[in-house]
Amino acid sequence: MSCGLEDLKYTGCHYTWYNNQSADTWMYIKLDRVLYYSLWLEQFLFLEALFLESDISDHSPMLVNFHHDLKVSRPFLFLNMWSKNKRFKGIIQSLWPPVEAIRTLLDLNSAIKKLKQPLQDLHRSCYSDISDRVKKAEEDLLDSQHALKCCFTQEGKELVVLNTETYRGLLEAENAYIQQMMNEDWLNFMDRNTKFFHDVIRSRRKRGLILSLHNGPGDIINV
Repeated sequence: MSCGLEDLKYTGCHYTWYNNQSADTWMYIKLDRVLYYSLWLEQFLFLEALFLESDISDHSPMLVNFHHDLKVSRPFLFLNMWSKNKRFKGIIQSLWPPVEAIRTLLDLNSAIKKLKQPLQDLHRSCYSDISDRVKKAEEDLLDSQHALKCCFTQEGKELVVLNTETYRGLLEAENAYIQQMMNEDWLNFMDRNTKFFHDVIRSRRKRGLILSLHNGPGDIINV
């Protein structure tokens, strides 16, 4: 991870090299790997290496598959940062049914589905591209602070207070989002570094994907 390279998920032969000697001294080793740089994930999210049979060589050929047209549906994910928004409580109160109306899991699922679109709209209007919003809010705060020092006015003072509140709120939302996505307390490990965290998030999502399967006879089936 320190040099930005990771081992690509693979299928096929696990042992990729053998010494090609007599049966008494025959040896198989997992020697070969396919490494990728994190920037690859920005262009090719669905990558998978395939190690083929070695044939007459002592190394297994390596084939990298690019699954360009693969579509993965993502389940609805509740983001904790939404609950800090001033509009959140009103959305819940207006759409969530009374307690007595929820009798089965189907009723609960139906209630959650009604919240999905309003919460996604809230996210788009307040939290989309959260890191860019944090950067813009910080720039606005610094500009207003500089302007206030050059010319102190009540209006300028109120603008600094407003920009400070906005910046702090977005910064807390970004940190909450990163912690939830990582499911670990990474902020104790490293100062806020959005690119680092999002690279790791993309990497973990990729490793969790199933791109191919082996059936009973050993054939590879692309999902």
